[in-house]
Amino acid sequence: ISEAIKKNASCILVQQDISIKNLNDCTVIKVDNTRKAMSIIASNFYKKNYTFKFIGFTGTNGKTTSSFMLRSILMKSGKNVGLIGTSGVFFNDEVIRGEDLTTPDPIEMFKLLSIFQEKKADYVISEISAHALYFTKNRGIMSDIAVFSNLTQDHLDFFGNMENYGKAKKAYFSPELARIGIVNVDDELGKEIQDDYKIPIYSYSCKKEADFYATKINLKRSSFVFNHSLGKYKITVGIKGLYNIYNALSVASVAVILGISERYIKEGLALLPEIRGRFNIFDFGKKGKVILDFAHTPDGLEKVLTATKELKGKRGKLISVFGCGGNRDKAKRPIMGEISGSIADYTIISIDNPRFEEPYSVMEDIAEGLKKIDAPYEIVMPREKAIERAIELSSKHDIIVVSGKGVEPYYEVKGKKYEYHEDEVIKNLQIKYKK
Repeated sequence: ISEAIKKNASCILVQQDISIKNLNDCTVIKVDNTRKAMSIIASNFYKKNYTFKFIGFTGTNGKTTSSFMLRSILMKSGKNVGLIGTSGVFFNDEVIRGEDLTTPDPIEMFKLLSIFQEKKADYVISEISAHALYFTKNRGIMSDIAVFSNLTQDHLDFFGNMENYGKAKKAYFSPELARIGIVNVDDELGKEIQDDYKIPIYSYSCKKEADFYATKINLKRSSFVFNHSLGKYKITVGIKGLYNIYNALSVASVAVILGISERYIKEGLALLPEIRGRFNIFDFGKKGKVILDFAHTPDGLEKVLTATKELKGKRGKLISVFGCGGNRDKAKRPIMGEISGSIADYTIISIDNPRFEEPYSVMEDIAEGLKKIDAPYEIVMPREKAIERAIELSSKHDIIVVSGKGVEPYYEVKGKKYEYHEDEVIKNLQIKYKK
């Protein structure tokens, strides 16, 4: 605070009493919660009379993919669309900023919203993380539609248990933050939100009748019949896996509520542009294929490996290359090891971001899960070598899944972030091994 005053701060916002000898005419305002107050201040500073509709996606997995799916539908219908999320900030096809936080801090968030208003956005789509909800980052933003996908194990290093993690997600569906909710009722928390509604809630399901539901699901063709009160029609999704059927179902539900026609819903999902870091397929010729995916939770890893196994069919083997981050949820490490060992034919353990932990300690934690089921594996460092090792072991009909980082642009060690692009690593190896 003293340093801020020396730099001519005109106001200091606090949530506890302070004792500063020389305030230099600086005003001190005390509030109950400085984070919540910062969101409101940022909103007041940047806020214009927004004319766009705001749609937020929350859930452990699927936020990024769902955001890009909805963007594709809306752009097909001729709308101007802003998007904020893990993969960056976009306005239509323009990249405003590269990869960053899932949900920006309030000052940056409201600055972005003002930019979208100036650009005459019709819709703004944003990923809303559990941390953002816990720290009230989106206070002051009224979501026209809030979407919940799923709750699976992640971030327990921060939230402590699944109950606290779920509470953070559930908080989004309140009159202060959202007008309408759309929830996955095949998920336990989704059912809770539906039963304990404080705003109008619409349901979607792949297992039973709901406000929006899927029937005749065909995983090989990645298609389903979309059912709702206004009719039903077949949808084909331009990305594989049951989890992407769920993502597409939620997005189609949003589009119907927004009044988007059947034609654009179908086109937007069938002609979905590749989403960087999400089930990206690289052809290695005689060395098979490599799939790059951001899956970094037990549920995410299980889904991407299962989808890949279905894609592969009976020929060839499935090789899994993944790691976990240091100083994060330790409990999920052996769980993810066991998942990889039970689905893949061979696992290569590497590291994600070691942060302040010893990398081999993290990797040995993962290995415990593979040892439990006596599954074959090896540990390889650094990560580039682990990917190359998998390629060396593969042949024509094999598929390698490299998961955990996606297109995250760095590798974090002891507080420092070093530039690292996994998709570029794979492209370089593709050139080397396709010669």
